[in-house]
Amino acid sequence: MNDGRLLKDGRLPASKTVSATDLEDDEEEELLLLISGMGMTQQVEGGGTEYWVGEEVHECVSDLQRYVRRDDPFSMRTHRALGTWRTVQSHLLPMLRAKANDHKLVFEVLKLVVKLTMKPEQLGAKMLEQLREKKNPDSIIGKRMGELWAHHRAYKKEFTKEDTMGTLVRLMARPLAKAEGQRSEEETQTIELVLALLLNLLYTAPPDAKPPEHSQINEALQDTVRLRKLLVALHKEHGLDLLMYITQQVEDEHGSSRFWNLTLLEIFNSVLCAATPPRPNPNLNPNPNP
Repeated sequence: MNDGRLLKDGRLPASKTVSATDLEDDEEEELLLLISGMGMTQQVEGGGTEYWVGEEVHECVSDLQRYVRRDDPFSMRTHRALGTWRTVQSHLLPMLRAKANDHKLVFEVLKLVVKLTMKPEQLGAKMLEQLREKKNPDSIIGKRMGELWAHHRAYKKEFTKEDTMGTLVRLMARPLAKAEGQRSEEETQTIELVLALLLNLLYTAPPDAKPPEHSQINEALQDTVRLRKLLVALHKEHGLDLLMYITQQVEDEHGSSRFWNLTLLEIFNSVLCAATPPRPNPNLNPNPNP
């Protein structure tokens, strides 16, 4: 049995102590076996590391998708467990780098990453409803929502790394390099998935959201800093240029880009939210004419 955590190389620990999740024992064991079956990070000559992909990776990813789809919306146990085990950072993203030419696997892994990085308000919609409806909200529900927020921040932090963001941009750039009529349906859907993932990562509070409570001000400031770091990484990898390229094609009524206009609009809204407008200079005369 394991303790609900993976070792750095992706292997299962040898013994079980106290579980870090609230999954049933059989669910936890099966999920950990699926994760370890996808592959592991191993040392290579020269002191570096590389991700070794398991022979049954396609089956493991498919089964993991099934677990995520069937997660209990009132607890999101599977999502929280996968976040606790850093599955996205330690397995799914390294797999995208290692198997970039396996288009079928990349497509399926991307679907899983997009689902796990969804906005916490979407993932925990049922839990938020419970918190709003009850006069005395269950503290456990609040704790679970806090976990979803913490995992979402950890995902965003991972993509502030240029190599991670670079992987994502390249996955979008390859199909975009082809004329739209020459792209396969899977390639078009890959672009759509990358846009959805960027939207998840660049998510910021809506303009009409309540101001953060005093105890949450520091976290809100850190979220703004992290958003700006994401945009810096995206800019360095020419991701913003790609977004502008896609936006220029939205007006083509026969192209698939027109279906992404709302996603692009939300992405650019997040981009603008990261900018601070310049303050007017009080020394300048607003009315130059006497």
